[in-house]
Amino acid sequence: MEARKRIKRGVPVNFEGPSLITLQRILVLGAHPDDIELSAGASVHKFASRETKILGKIFSWCEDATPKGWSRRSIVDEFYSAMKVLGVREVLDANFPNKQLQSVRQEILDDLYGIRRDFDPDLVIVPSSYNSHQDHRVVYEEARRAFRGKSIFGYAMPHSDYGFTPDAIYCQVSDADVAAKVKAVMCYKSQFALRRPYFDLEYLKGAMRTAGGEVGLKNCEKFENVRAII
Repeated sequence: MEARKRIKRGVPVNFEGPSLITLQRILVLGAHPDDIELSAGASVHKFASRETKILGKIFSWCEDATPKGWSRRSIVDEFYSAMKVLGVREVLDANFPNKQLQSVRQEILDDLYGIRRDFDPDLVIVPSSYNSHQDHRVVYEEARRAFRGKSIFGYAMPHSDYGFTPDAIYCQVSDADVAAKVKAVMCYKSQFALRRPYFDLEYLKGAMRTAGGEVGLKNCEKFENVRAII
């Protein structure tokens, strides 16, 4: 009875002590320069702030997605700036053709095997299996091959996901994490110039509020549990 008195209904419980999963190294993969920031930017900032070692990697510069008159490197340069905002110190890129990653699957797989050998992540964050974009699906599928025996979470991309898993993993993010995500997304001046509908800051903040509301929290980003190893 005494123990029950110490628990107040409706008050979140803050569990202290060691986690079942100790994350020392996280690999975050995107097909394109803006995938990570739009989908998992607040969570990446949260872990980077805790001094978790994070490696970010993309597979296309999306040279065909720059506004007329802009440098062909515009988006990849913006990616590096955004990663710096999120606190990611290790960043890699490859320049395979946008929307054609299915034609270079083996090269991507070989690259991921090299990252596994050299970086050995505890957790790999990728596009979810619910994503409809062909490049995102290639990154998801090849990551599953390369990182057997590793935990893999799939990030939600509302603008190209068809629904989402009902048993999602929710990453609670702070106001500072949300602000960092917004600042990182704002690095993509080329995409704002193109008036991309998903480069809507209120939409992005609303998605985090919605995800948080699903579990009674203020702000969250949610992930598919592709594989969890504890």
